[in-house]
Amino acid sequence: MCQWGDRWTGARLHQPLNLLLIGSKVLTSDLDQPTDPNLTYHALVNSVEGLSDSLLLVRFDPVQQRLVVLSIPRDTLTFIRGRGDAKINEANALGGPALAAETVSELLGRVPIHRYLRINVQGIEKLIDALGGVTLDVPTAMRYRDDSQHLYIDLQPGRQHLNGNQALQFIRFRYDALGDIGRVQRQQMFLRALMEQTARPETFARMPQILSIIREHLDTNLTIQELVSLGQFLTRLPRSRVEFLMLPGNFNGTIDEVKVSYWLPDYRRIAWLTDQYFRDTPPANPRATGLTAPAQVRIAIQNTTLPESLVLRLSQQLETAGYPDPMVAEPLPQSLPITRIMLSREIWQQPVKCSYS
Repeated sequence: MCQWGDRWTGARLHQPLNLLLIGSKVLTSDLDQPTDPNLTYHALVNSVEGLSDSLLLVRFDPVQQRLVVLSIPRDTLTFIRGRGDAKINEANALGGPALAAETVSELLGRVPIHRYLRINVQGIEKLIDALGGVTLDVPTAMRYRDDSQHLYIDLQPGRQHLNGNQALQFIRFRYDALGDIGRVQRQQMFLRALMEQTARPETFARMPQILSIIREHLDTNLTIQELVSLGQFLTRLPRSRVEFLMLPGNFNGTIDEVKVSYWLPDYRRIAWLTDQYFRDTPPANPRATGLTAPAQVRIAIQNTTLPESLVLRLSQQLETAGYPDPMVAEPLPQSLPITRIMLSREIWQQPVKCSYS
């Protein structure tokens, strides 16, 4: 349900608000009429009208003092009005933010969506530069070359400060075993690092430059006052009150004898998740969680600075708690100042990795 209604007292948020965040990437090859017929490659276009490259439902909750970010893989198979069953990233290209919001709402059991914000990849790059870059841990070497798009990704592993172009490489990379799902994980890592660094009072000193980028590269039904209000909400919110989720589902394999990559929604788990996080009024009869039992979860511990005896003790504690045979992986080459938890699903045939400092 798209509810573009008022949830503000003046410009101050007074009720929970669900914001659909749509990241788009439009190339000259996507246009009916190329912007420059002399171009020899598929260049990026300053537009938000194409396929959604990223899709997030963000809940700002001033009542529970909580921010929830739900990532929806762009390959999610769902019903789009006027199109039928298709990948959810087509909704924005077919019907703009209204159809994208309607499709996401229906997928999540008619969860209300109150506002939308669309941004393209050029806007993300410029926004990161305007904010002074972002510091995060690159988990592995990322290399990819596509001359047809002039897309060149070359990042080394380790903790580093990324400028706008490098940050764009980080969030666009999806050329590993997990494909788009691995990219969702990295996007969440990026968003958390960005929130930690930009949700500070000094960020407002850069507001004129940020607003200029917003006018050029963003499309939203939020007013400037509302955007500032949401920024103030983030500034005051403790980092412990921010939660990142991913749409429950599974890989498909082959459908109708055609190899197409789909993320198949798990509707039972989605129903529980939306009841818990995205509705103003919890249901009278809570649904079963359908959550994975500890015995079905695989954990790998990746040490950085702890003595091996403490790593062994942690492994034993996890096994006692019901997690079978925790694996101690090869230590990381660099030390981490804080513990990092990299979350995967058992269906990926990848363990959960916990890197301890």
